[in-house]
Amino acid sequence: MPVAASAIYFLNLRGDVLINRLYRDDVGGNMVDAFRTHIMQTKELGTCPVRQIGGCSFFYMRISNVYIVIVVSSNANVACAFKFVVEAVALFKSYFGGAFDEDAIRNNFVLIYELLDEIMDFGYPQNLSPEILKLYITQEGVRSPFSSKPADKPVPNATLQVTGAVGWRREGLVYKKNEVFLDIVESVNLLMSSKGSVLRCDVTGKILMKCFLSGMPDLKLGLNDKIGLEKESQLKSRPTKSGKTIELDDVTFHQCVNLTRFNSEKTVSFVPPDGEFELMKYRITEGVNLPFRVLPTIKELGRTRMEVNVKVKSVFGAKMFALGVVIKIPVPKQTAKTSFQVTSGRAKYNAAIDCLVWKIRKFPGQTEPTMSAEVELISTMAEKKSWTRPPIQMEFQVPMFTASGLRVRFLKVWEKSGYNTVEWVRYITKAGSYEIRESISMSVSSKLVEESLKLVYGKDSNVIAEGRPAGVQALSGTGACRLFAEFQNRYYPESQIYLPNPTWSNVLCFDQKQGVAVKSQLQQIARVMYGSPPVHGLLLISTILSNSDIKSLWLREVKVMASRIKSIRSALRDSLDNLGSPLNWEHITNQVCPYTRLRGF
Repeated sequence: MPVAASAIYFLNLRGDVLINRLYRDDVGGNMVDAFRTHIMQTKELGTCPVRQIGGCSFFYMRISNVYIVIVVSSNANVACAFKFVVEAVALFKSYFGGAFDEDAIRNNFVLIYELLDEIMDFGYPQNLSPEILKLYITQEGVRSPFSSKPADKPVPNATLQVTGAVGWRREGLVYKKNEVFLDIVESVNLLMSSKGSVLRCDVTGKILMKCFLSGMPDLKLGLNDKIGLEKESQLKSRPTKSGKTIELDDVTFHQCVNLTRFNSEKTVSFVPPDGEFELMKYRITEGVNLPFRVLPTIKELGRTRMEVNVKVKSVFGAKMFALGVVIKIPVPKQTAKTSFQVTSGRAKYNAAIDCLVWKIRKFPGQTEPTMSAEVELISTMAEKKSWTRPPIQMEFQVPMFTASGLRVRFLKVWEKSGYNTVEWVRYITKAGSYEIRESISMSVSSKLVEESLKLVYGKDSNVIAEGRPAGVQALSGTGACRLFAEFQNRYYPESQIYLPNPTWSNVLCFDQKQGVAVKSQLQQIARVMYGSPPVHGLLLISTILSNSDIKSLWLREVKVMASRIKSIRSALRDSLDNLGSPLNWEHITNQVCPYTRLRGF
């Protein structure tokens, strides 16, 4: 840590000091009393693991029935301090047979003091690797009688590890067959809007290795990252080979990687640990190849029925396939019955998670299976909360595919004995947080549009019977004007718009065929402009207009409102005339629009 620790204390749950070590003389030996008085006795242990008392900071963590407290006299790196505690506990457990509690500390005082002197020098953390420390601190701890973990075998030839040259690998390893297994595992995170635009997309990946190599091999890994290829072309004085390159972000390496060589040559060189380990982690935010595209259409048909249509397209190659594909489509809690039609896999309703779950065990590339479902809902008037429409979630695994495009160009193994090795490389991409927000179909508003047109033209009018009106739901009157203006600009750019005075007139198509065509184009334009129209007002108005009793009550209330507006307008005009205004205010009482323009002629 940038600032050294002054002391470390091990306390039981009563606050008694089990063992402690003072590394610096800038704090007094009674600092633990302040910790007991101001933190433990006030029962504030669970609020924050970092507390300041006087001029000192206390970093503490509870492990089993023991509190480990680090005291510093100035501003220090808190994350580093807690990392030290976690690593130290893992070290103690390796000596104590897997247990770390008050009894283990009391049984191993001498060993703990010896370890504390090795893992921290004058308050600065040192080597905490159990494999290395056991090479020269060979004393065995008193093992817990409840531990079933076998004792670690002593590792010979400690000189190389003690010097710090290669602390993660011991000498003398011999394998009959020398093999290296390399896995590139990526997780795709996606959040797509209901309009189909990507709101967030990134890939987090890691390179896992399993090495069974004899001796002390030196490995060199080459990837198709942009910086590495450019550096290689500069060193070899030749142009960069054509092909896709990627830019890696937030790269972290295992301690075995030679960072000096990476900074100078941009190559990943390392002496690997024996067995399995994580070589590196990375993140990519640009140029992500999405393995799947989900096209959902959700239709709410009143309060008791829904239609769900989902198409999933696999974008990867036709020779590849995905495994364990699961698509979860949320539905309302009051779902009573469902029926499905799928072209691949199986689908069912899971009431525990309120989702339609569509599973496809093997999903070939370049295919587009679909699922259609009819959902029946329980009608209830007591529902207080509206459905929040959670996003669709997807799970999958795609072998031999990387969403980032990362590829291994070479993996070289060199060892002084010159043995032959077998290298295995595998790719796999899986879903991280893969979510697609649902979009409400424009046909959801069909009931609203149908009843509204009947209200305007009369349900028995020839216009309704011939199917000439073309209408879609819009966002307010201004939004409707904006929608029609976009329609006219797209299909009749040279035409003119005439504004009637004092109010708007209604526009009709010549016949039913033209009405259907115009409505279809209006729906496409509206989908691009605002994707999901509000559904709450839609359902409210549809319910009012489709129920004869409620509609008659609404018409009476509208008549009362219209009469009140008419009387107010008449009173306003009379007041203006009585004040001797020279202007003509007839439009106030003649216009039909509910809004009044206070401008005379």
